[in-house]
Amino acid sequence: MQEQSYFNNKAVSQSSIKAWKYLSPKKWKAKFIDKIEDDDDENSSFDLGNLLDTMLFTPHLLKERFYISKLDKLPSDTERKITECIYTEICRINRERSEINKQSPEEIPYLSMTFEDNKEIVLSCVKNEKWNERWGDDAKYNTIYKNGNDYFKLLVESKNRKIISRNLLDQANELILILKNHDRTKNYFTPSEGIELLFQLELFTSIFLVLEDNTEFNLPLKGALDILVINHNEKSIQIVDFKKAGNAHQFLENVRKYGYCDQLSFYYFLLKETFLKENKKYENYEIKLPINICIDIQDKVPYIYEYNKTDLFISKYGNQSFLNNDPFVKVRKGWLSSLQKIAWHYKNDFFEEPYELHKYNKIKLDLIHD
Repeated sequence: MQEQSYFNNKAVSQSSIKAWKYLSPKKWKAKFIDKIEDDDDENSSFDLGNLLDTMLFTPHLLKERFYISKLDKLPSDTERKITECIYTEICRINRERSEINKQSPEEIPYLSMTFEDNKEIVLSCVKNEKWNERWGDDAKYNTIYKNGNDYFKLLVESKNRKIISRNLLDQANELILILKNHDRTKNYFTPSEGIELLFQLELFTSIFLVLEDNTEFNLPLKGALDILVINHNEKSIQIVDFKKAGNAHQFLENVRKYGYCDQLSFYYFLLKETFLKENKKYENYEIKLPINICIDIQDKVPYIYEYNKTDLFISKYGNQSFLNNDPFVKVRKGWLSSLQKIAWHYKNDFFEEPYELHKYNKIKLDLIHD
């Protein structure tokens, strides 16, 4: 996980490029430019990934980002979501009242930070989650009160830090110990003589693009590398990206599903365009192919996966030049193509709808090329 200043920067990152394929421009802008949080991915697995990233690469931010629960066990994912909804809604109403009270001579009372005094909000959040819909209101309220009230108190205490269980912290510590001691991976996490490790290296640049309407634009880009290994002994540099997986042996499926090659292709480009151009002392260093280090959270075995140059090239430019114009083979477009679309919206500050829909009132389908 990156520093807040990196998060606030509105340059285009690899995660935003990837999201362009499945989010509308309006939703994309809300997530990556307006920075409106989306909680759809919040679950214990997601929490473990963020926790591992912080503990490995920015441990000084652990207490700032996470609050260790005093509870032996947190509520279920759905109960947590309901409880967080209740807390968020009470805070939202109190913020609104605070603004009104600044202008009004008669102060509006604030809502108390308790379940007991906010039963309507509790039931509203339960309804939003469609949780136990056959139950009556009293049964729903009593059950969520029983299972969520202690967690609600933790939300108040944590002051917007992510609450994690002691078990999750212990699990993260165990996995980190394996990564730092396993012969296969220890040199990527602990510096040694002649080997320099840079964690969460933030890179910023811009790319000059010719857009679909034949105008030009310099699009700002950013990326944060989990690990950059600078081996002064063998004069080499390598990008390392860390992942966790429920089944590291089948990691190739995750590579395809989540676009991990696109991510490392993008980082490979940023490294050459920024870090290596700014640090001439590395101009004779070999740039080794990037790798993913993946820890299997069940078997607790670290895997290493190395990419090849052809895949990195295709991730950037697409596979058109490799297909010999075969009309029956699906043409894949690279992340550079997505950047051209994103750049048009950036330049025109227009995110209400896709460029094609705005320009032609329709989007032409091409199942081979899209």
